[in-house]
Amino acid sequence: MLARIIEFFNLLDKKGITYCQWKSNERLGSFLNGESDLDLLFYSSDQDKIEEIFSKIGAKKFEILRFSKYKNITDYLQVDEKTGKIIHYHVYFSLELGEPNVKQYLIEWSDEILLNRIKHEQYNVWIPSHEHELVLLILREVLRIPYLKMFIIKNSYFKLNFSNKMIGEFNWLKKRVDKKKFISTVNKLFSEKKNITDAFEYIFENSFSFKKISELFDNLESFKQENKIKNSFYSHYNFIKLIFTSKLFLFKKSSDFKNRINPRKGLLVAVIGSDGAGKSTLIQNLKKEFGKKINVKNFYFGSPKSEKISIFPWLKIITFFGLKPFLNLFLKKINLRKAINLRNKGLLILCDRFPQSKYEKLLDGPRLSTDNKSNNFLKKWASNYEKKEFEKIFNSKIDLVIKLKVDENLSSSRGKLPIDLAKKKTQAIENLIFPNCNKHYELNAISNSSERIKIQTMNIIWKNID
Repeated sequence: MLARIIEFFNLLDKKGITYCQWKSNERLGSFLNGESDLDLLFYSSDQDKIEEIFSKIGAKKFEILRFSKYKNITDYLQVDEKTGKIIHYHVYFSLELGEPNVKQYLIEWSDEILLNRIKHEQYNVWIPSHEHELVLLILREVLRIPYLKMFIIKNSYFKLNFSNKMIGEFNWLKKRVDKKKFISTVNKLFSEKKNITDAFEYIFENSFSFKKISELFDNLESFKQENKIKNSFYSHYNFIKLIFTSKLFLFKKSSDFKNRINPRKGLLVAVIGSDGAGKSTLIQNLKKEFGKKINVKNFYFGSPKSEKISIFPWLKIITFFGLKPFLNLFLKKINLRKAINLRNKGLLILCDRFPQSKYEKLLDGPRLSTDNKSNNFLKKWASNYEKKEFEKIFNSKIDLVIKLKVDENLSSSRGKLPIDLAKKKTQAIENLIFPNCNKHYELNAISNSSERIKIQTMNIIWKNID
């Protein structure tokens, strides 16, 4: 169990706050090690106390990006300092269930579940009684099925497949459930409606089958109507959207923005260093880790890649006429504008390199500096214009600069640079300070592994997220 998670549960017990980890407890061990979300149910009256606890442990609230946000579910995230794992506390103050990304039903069972909670057999964590958890598992599976999907399956040769993960949960719970208590729980929760009780009992005895799930789907119609909090439009829209973004369609367009944003403000991070410092590797690692839970966008601020120039004919023309420095400047300005815009929308922005104007023809700086004293009016104008624009970029507001430090020998060998050039670049990095950034961090990329650098940087970024 991660130390931060232990601290969190200890604080809940110390403050006398009632909770339970309400689903998928067959895999509780992996949740406690930060491998997946913790789904925690609380009394709504404890919201202020819980927010205070999250603030104390350094967890931060993020908002999910959906066309209809959840009313009673809040996301808190936290970076575990030692491992770099992102802990996701999925906090429920009422049970919102339903289809993925929609959750159109509000089930008022919180009191019943919390009053009957038990301690997990292996871990010192509160969970629902096994009977309640099994009822919730079956109900969740039924409510996850879109109406249009059920209609198509009933009237076609398509099948409804049940995941191995879900079947594993069912079997784990069934071994621990008392049948009489299970039937009694179903009767209590569904007001002794015999058709519903019979369907739950059949599933308990015989596991999941499409026939019984379909039957239960129909029998729950009045229950669904009583507990519906969102219009059916959301369900139909989401299902159709999923179809058109599935692998069945070749025009699938994946979105980078499918997780969570910081509702307060995003963060713009520039990673700089000499050749061979591991900038691109770090950016990739950070995007992979943070991208599991929040929206991350990375921008490359180096020179246009030669392989891209060789692909597009218009880029070849630009290069032929000696206009590549203007293309370089144009792309940097476009990327910076996009980066700032997305940062202001709550995203984490990772910049691989960042333009500066202090060192010319070095470290992504101006390229036309030698022309500023030329007798040719156009060359002189171009040089002065480029210098001026680079100074504007250099003075842009950056939230955080991560400087990866290597010595000239390592930079030369890793970056395949002449030793003189490597020395020049490492010295320039040593002295480079961005004027409109208050937070510069230096990390030793010589003795630290890429994994260690990643964890250090994740902690730095997390510390600076509001």
